[in-house]
Amino acid sequence: LFRSDMLVGTADCKLSDLEEKAHIHECVDLMEGRKQAGGKLEYRVRIREPLGEKKLNLKQEKWLLLET
Repeated sequence: LFRSDMLVGTADCKLSDLEEKAHIHECVDLMEGRKQAGGKLEYRVRIREPLGEKKLNLKQEKWLLLET
């Protein structure tokens, strides 16, 4: 059954979500060229922190100072 390497199909995985998320879990169809091969591939990708730049949250607050 597993005697030699054989291509079963290809799958396109969207890694653009890793810019905002640290975990991806999806199930995609296996393809033979542009035609479906009749199977699915489940994949999980986990990284320590998202690849995108950290966004700074600017917060403006009004302060009231009372002096005695």
